[in-house]
Amino acid sequence: MREKKQLNYTSITFLMLFVAALFITSIFYSLYTAERGSILRTWHTNTVQAARDVDYYMTMPKDAVSFAAETINGMVERGATYEDVGKYLVDQTVIYASMIDENTTGIYAYFDGHYLDGSGWTPPRDYEPTERPWYKAGIEGGGEITFVKPYVNIQTKTMMMSVCCMLSDGKGVVSMDVFLDGVQEMAERMARKADMDSSLVIDKDGFVVAHSDAKDIGKNYREEGDAFQQELVEKLQSRTSGEYEMSENGKDYIVISEPVGDDWSIVFLLDKKNTFASLGEIYFSLGAALVGVVSAILAVFLHISQKQRESMRLGREILAMADIYFIAVRVEMATGNMEVIRGDENLERLLQNDFSNFNGRAKEFADRMSSERSKGLVHNFMDPRTLKERLFDVDSITQEFMDVRGRWVRLRFIVVDRDEEKMVSELLWTLESIDEDRKQQEKLRRLSETDLMTGVKNRGSGEAMIRQKIAEGNQGMFLLLDADDFKSVNDTFGHTVGDKVIISIADALKKAFRDTDVVFRLGGDEFAVFAEGVLDRGVGTRVIYRFFDELAAEPLPELKGRGITVSVGAAFYTDTQTDTFEALYERADLGTYESKRHGGNHVTFNEKM
Repeated sequence: MREKKQLNYTSITFLMLFVAALFITSIFYSLYTAERGSILRTWHTNTVQAARDVDYYMTMPKDAVSFAAETINGMVERGATYEDVGKYLVDQTVIYASMIDENTTGIYAYFDGHYLDGSGWTPPRDYEPTERPWYKAGIEGGGEITFVKPYVNIQTKTMMMSVCCMLSDGKGVVSMDVFLDGVQEMAERMARKADMDSSLVIDKDGFVVAHSDAKDIGKNYREEGDAFQQELVEKLQSRTSGEYEMSENGKDYIVISEPVGDDWSIVFLLDKKNTFASLGEIYFSLGAALVGVVSAILAVFLHISQKQRESMRLGREILAMADIYFIAVRVEMATGNMEVIRGDENLERLLQNDFSNFNGRAKEFADRMSSERSKGLVHNFMDPRTLKERLFDVDSITQEFMDVRGRWVRLRFIVVDRDEEKMVSELLWTLESIDEDRKQQEKLRRLSETDLMTGVKNRGSGEAMIRQKIAEGNQGMFLLLDADDFKSVNDTFGHTVGDKVIISIADALKKAFRDTDVVFRLGGDEFAVFAEGVLDRGVGTRVIYRFFDELAAEPLPELKGRGITVSVGAAFYTDTQTDTFEALYERADLGTYESKRHGGNHVTFNEKM
C-alpha cells in the first residue's frame, strides 16, 4: 500500500513537474514573442521615420514645381511672353537656391517653343527639349506633378532626378532637377545603426536610388542583381510594407520595408542573429529564476501575462501615433476617463490634474488651448456629441488652429480601438506643433509675391490683390506711374544708377502711401498703386504730391544734380456694378500718356465716361 502511495506521490510529482514545465515553456514563449515583437516594432518605427524623412526631402522641389506651374499658367492667361516667363524662372531659381541648400540646379521650362533656364545654363545646339525625359514625363503626366526616374549626372557623378509638370497650354513643361545626395546620406546614416547590414532606397522596377554601399547606387537589381537581390525585388512588388526573412550564403536576414510615395521603398536589411542575440541571455536567466520558484509559478505567470497585455496595448498606441506629438492623451469614450501618454508644461494647465469627464469638459479644453480667433473652430472640432460619427469611417481627423500664444498647432484625434459595432471606444487626443512649417510657407509666399529689386509687391501679386479688392466692392484710386526720361538715365549714367532710380521711386511710394494701400512694380520703371478709400481729386492730388515730395527728398548723388520726375495717370474705381480692372487700368494708362506730354511730376485724372 505504501509503495502504491509512493507511486501515486511520484506520479503526482512528475505530473506537477510536467505542468510546471508547460507553464515555464508557455511563459518563456510569451516573453520571447513579446520581446521579439518589441524589437521588430522599434525597427518598424525607425523604417517609418526614415521613409518620412525621404518623403519630406522631396516635398520642397515638388511644391516648387507645383507653385511655378500655377504661376506661369496665370501669367499665360494675362498674355505673358516667353521672355516674361524666363525672367520669372530666373527670379524663382534665386529664391529656391537659398531655400533648398544647393540640392537643385534650378528651375527651367519649355514654353512657347523656347527652352528657358532659370540658372542661366545655355544648352548645346543639338539639345532638343521635347526629346528629354523630363519633357516627355511632364506631358504624359497631364498636368499632375511627375517624378522622372532617377539617373546618374555625368558632370557631377551623383544621383539626380527631375520633378516636372505640364503647363495649361498642353505643350509647355516646367521642371526642376534635384540632387539625391541627401537621400544617400540618410541611407548611410541608418546603416551605421547596430545590427543593420545595409539600408537602401529602391523603386518598384528594382532601380537602386540610394544604398549604404555606394557601389550599388544606380544598379537595377531586377536586371543586374544576383539571386538574393532579384528575390528582394519580387518580394517588394508583392508586399511593399512589413517584414520578412531572407537568406544568402548561409546568413539569415530580417528585411523591413516601408513605401515612400507611389514608386519607392526604403529597405533595412538586419542581421537576424545579432538582432535577437540578447534574447538568449535574458531567457536563460529568467528560466533559472523560475525553476527555483516553481511554487510561485502561477503568480509569476499572471504577472507576466498582465505585463504582456500592457506591452501589447502600448504597441497599439505607438503604431496608432503617426508623428511626434508634444501632447498625447488616451480617452476612454464610455467613461470619459483620460490617461496621459505624453505631456509638457501646457498639459497641467489644460487638465488641471483632473483626468475625468472628457465629454463634459471638451469645450473647457478648447477655450484653454485656442486663441480668440480659433475658439469657434476648436469648439466644433472637439464636440463629443459628433465625434463618434466623424470617426466612424476614418481612423483620424485633424484641425489646425492658433493657440493662446499665437503659435500654429495641429489637433488630431486618432482611433485606438473600436467596439463590436465599429464605433470608437478608445482614442488618442494629440497636439502637434506646426508653427515652423507655417512660417516657412508664409516666407515662401512672401518671397513669391515680392519684387526682388525694390521690396514692393510684384506685378502678379499686386494685380491679384487689386482684383480681389474690386471683387469685394472696395472703392479707391488707381495710379500708373512711369519715370520720365528713364532711358536717358541708363544711357548717361549706366544701368546700376538706373536701378537706384527705380529703388528710389519704390522707397518714395512706400513712404507716401499707407501700409494698407497696394503698391507694386509693373516692370522696368513702371509702378502702380491702389489707394483704397481715396475717391475725389482733391484728396488724390494731395496724396500724389506727397509722393512727389518724398521722391524729391530721395538722395541720389550719382545723378549729379539731375532730379527724378514721374508721370502719373489716375482713375477712380467707384462704379462697383459695371466697372472692371481692365477698364480702370486703361483709363489710368491714358492719363499717364497725357502726363508724359506735360513732363515733370505731372498727374492726369481720367474719369470714367
